[in-house]
Amino acid sequence: VTVNGKPYGEAVVSFQPLGTKENPNPGRGSSSYTDKDGRFVLKSDGKTGAVVGKHLVRIMTKGDVATIDPTKGSSSDEVNYSKRKVDPIPPEWNSRSNKEFDVPTGGTDKANFNIEAQK
Repeated sequence: VTVNGKPYGEAVVSFQPLGTKENPNPGRGSSSYTDKDGRFVLKSDGKTGAVVGKHLVRIMTKGDVATIDPTKGSSSDEVNYSKRKVDPIPPEWNSRSNKEFDVPTGGTDKANFNIEAQK
């Protein structure tokens, strides 16, 4: 995953298999986080890879992180949120995505996505 041509290490990548008339339930989706080089390895149920076939692809920036001090419990007063990130990835890649990728038998390392960031 690249954003404006540069590797993006802050993304969540999700592949959701698309059903067909012949196969309305193609299997579970898979997801991954990108590393500092924008690379990812999809996993589902602890197994590496994605089911074969067409998938709806969604990519977004990792969200806020809540941390709770276990010695103090989970009172809402004790929750610390990391600083909110501004997602440079446009909605066309996440909430309004219609991006598809066809996973071949045996998998691939050619699932490359270059995203043009919002201005």
